[in-house]
This record gives sequence, C-alpha cells and structure tokens, in this order.
Amino acid sequence: MSVMPPNLSIKQWEPDDRPREKLKEKGAESLSLAEFLYIIIGSGSPGESAVELMKLILYHQRNGLLGLEHISLQRLTKFKGVGMVKAIKIKAALEISKRLQNQAYLKKKQFTSSALVFEFLVPLLCSLKHEEFWILYLNQSN
Repeated sequence: MSVMPPNLSIKQWEPDDRPREKLKEKGAESLSLAEFLYIIIGSGSPGESAVELMKLILYHQRNGLLGLEHISLQRLTKFKGVGMVKAIKIKAALEISKRLQNQAYLKKKQFTSSALVFEFLVPLLCSLKHEEFWILYLNQSN
C-alpha cells in the first residue's frame, strides 16, 4: 500500500488503495472501519476525503464503533461534510449490523450453556448507557 499525502480526493488515490476497489479485489477483511463507513456515506467534503472524515468522527468517539452508536444525528451533522442524509446512512448501517448480530440467536432454540446466554445478551445490552437487569425464563429443555 502506498503512502498518500493528506487532502487528496479518493479519485487521486492509487486504485489499489481506494476502498471500493480494495473490497472488490482483496475482500472485506482488508478494509478499516473508516473505509467501510466511507463506502456507506460515499463522499467527503472539499479538501477532505470521506475516509479522513470518518477517521475524524471515529477519533472523536473514543469508543469507536460503540461510541458512534450513541452519537445523535444532530451531533453527527456538526462534522464538516456530514449532512442529515449521511448521518442517517451511518445510523442505518449501525442498526443493520446490530440486527444481523441478533439474527443468529433468534434461530437458536436452546441455551445449553451460560456462554450462549452471554453471546445472546451482549448485542442487546453492551451499548446501553444505563444498567438493566434481565431474567431469562427457560423450560426444562432450556
């Protein structure tokens, strides 16, 4: 991967470094979180690529992706280059991710260990800003 000077538009990057091309050629695991978010929002602002914009937003959210989940639409739009449409796209992508994580456990019919209960509850509870107490009622077949 080549080193890119700051403030280049993504069109000026080497083709191998562009997030969409990188995803196509090298697979999803080769992309950073900022590059995924770039693909979602599509463009940055004059003088700043969307990847740099997303790096800045993630930097300001100290918990990265978890912090991004808690940021309001209005707060997202305070970043130069992020309007309401881009903010909504970011929040929608986060919600899709959360729902996907929950889908795997909706099909399971049994909790055979405390580890499975933990894996089921983490996506539901990890991003809450407050404490909750949950009870799972199970029958004899778990």
